[in-house]
Amino acid sequence: MSKLRDDVELTSGDLETPPEGDLAGYVIFTQLKAGQPFLYAGCLDAADDDMALIFAREHYGQDQECVGIWAIPVEMVSGTDSIHPASQDVGGMQPYQVFVQARRGAGHVSAETVQARSPAEAIEKAREIHRDPKKYYTLWVVPQRIIAATSKGDLIWRFSDQSYRLARGYSKEVREKWTRFRDESALREYEREDLKEAF
Repeated sequence: MSKLRDDVELTSGDLETPPEGDLAGYVIFTQLKAGQPFLYAGCLDAADDDMALIFAREHYGQDQECVGIWAIPVEMVSGTDSIHPASQDVGGMQPYQVFVQARRGAGHVSAETVQARSPAEAIEKAREIHRDPKKYYTLWVVPQRIIAATSKGDLIWRFSDQSYRLARGYSKEVREKWTRFRDESALREYEREDLKEAF
């Protein structure tokens, strides 16, 4: 054993520093086109709202073309599911953004806003709007004031052509390269032969 290892003090019991560090969890929503709802994109960890938006632009803004991003601290999400219990704490009247999950496994989608004094009241108002529980699986509510959002005109998708990152762009680029070297009939023949070999 190395002599350096002999100098390391062994510890026992629980760690003093939590293993997850000091980052907070964020839920990310993206808006694909102006005027459309925001769609659940995924989660990430960040030190604050600004960093969450930077990470979301880098990751989710390059996955698919979008015009807006919302970053919401996970602990601020209240819902009808057991994972996000709704607080009964009553405060001043404020707008809450409602998100609807149509079926189990589907992503949440932004819907209307409701005015409420607490997350629990916001959920009740959202349930009144979405009366038929067969038409949704879960509802989430979030105070609008805590949603970190990109501004109109912010750079999300790169200005240079990034279509090769998308499946539709990749297939278009590959076809154009093939047709530069072969005519269309030779390309179709090559594809047929390739399929025979593969299957």
